[in-house]
Amino acid sequence: MTHEIEITGSQDDDQLRFSIITLGFLFGLRLLPEGWGHLHSTAIEVDKCNSFSVRDSEVIPCLELASDFYQRHHKTRNAKRMSSAISLLHWSQAQPMEFDAFSYLYMAVDACWAICKDVHAGAVQRYGPRKGQQIRHPERPEVMCAVLGLKLPEIFDPSSAITAASIRNDLIHEGLVGDLPIGQTVIKPHCTLEMREFAEKLILSLLGVQAGYLSTAGGDRQHHALDLKP
Repeated sequence: MTHEIEITGSQDDDQLRFSIITLGFLFGLRLLPEGWGHLHSTAIEVDKCNSFSVRDSEVIPCLELASDFYQRHHKTRNAKRMSSAISLLHWSQAQPMEFDAFSYLYMAVDACWAICKDVHAGAVQRYGPRKGQQIRHPERPEVMCAVLGLKLPEIFDPSSAITAASIRNDLIHEGLVGDLPIGQTVIKPHCTLEMREFAEKLILSLLGVQAGYLSTAGGDRQHHALDLKP
């Protein structure tokens, strides 16, 4: 056992698991409840699995926001979707093949979309490109950025020649990357870096965290301070 966490007055095992997974996200570690096993290699040093650092004084406020999120959404699929997004984010770090990392990261962003369109349904429809119609994969990141006040990474810009959505379609449906079979070329440079940082910012925003890190440009491989706002 490496960490202990106690939630006063809570007997909800699901909430404890949610808090453990969230704590791991904040520390840049893949934390699991005692007795669970890792199915892949995992980081043992703090901040190895994320692009931001959390000060000790910021941990409890962030966990309280995560607890509030759980209390509001544990009766829906959104709490499980959040746990899934965090788990997928960390699983992507353990993949030796870029196309596997891409797939996990795309699923993490898609899980965040499922939360966003449920929690912020009115705003999603307001910012959607076609009122009353289903929002397509290439449009979802842009809508989430409008709703949550985030910057849109280049890889998710629908006006770009190559986007995460177009890469995903070729990879999932045809097993192609850049018009070649898997393993014969690489995905667009910095693609997974931008996706990972974007997934982190989506998770933080959906949990209700307001922080300076959310306004950073991203894609620079720098490790940023979370800079939690009061």
